[in-house]
Amino acid sequence: MTQIQTWAPPRYTNAHFAEEQRICYEMRLRGMPLRAIAEATGLSLTTVWRRIDCEIKETLDPLRSKVRELEIERLDRMQLIVLAVLEREHLVISDGRVVYRTDANGEKTPVQDPGPALAAIDRLLKIQERRARLLGLDAPTKVDTTITESAQLAPDTAAMIADAKAMAEAQEAAIRSRREQTGV
Repeated sequence: MTQIQTWAPPRYTNAHFAEEQRICYEMRLRGMPLRAIAEATGLSLTTVWRRIDCEIKETLDPLRSKVRELEIERLDRMQLIVLAVLEREHLVISDGRVVYRTDANGEKTPVQDPGPALAAIDRLLKIQERRARLLGLDAPTKVDTTITESAQLAPDTAAMIADAKAMAEAQEAAIRSRREQTGV
């Protein structure tokens, strides 16, 4: 790389950052604390942490994506098997024989068994749920929690809760008055 301003310090290249990343990561694997790595490399503590973090992400991400691909391929194969089960005709069998239904015209038709199809549908849904989790397609679930007091608390427990609430309110009041006095 050609330097435009000869008086300026040399610019770092991606190769330089990659080398720093590798060195910091190897030192960390040997058990060195971040401060010791920073002192040994001449980098700031934040830079050392960033270099190690980047190395971990670059090392693990390709493996993670490869495993994800393998899992999706397995799920695809399972889905094909389940779909084949869904497309097949399933007849009710009793005592080793196919059960027939006789209609008003006297024609006999085999009785269809919905059990295998329903089980296949259930399995298909589980495969689809697993695929959605692997691909991150599901939206995060929002959970709203509400804490209510129960009247069934032991008297000493209720007294402890009341004392804690009173102490918290007193501390909040003290903080508010200090803020008012200091103007912060």
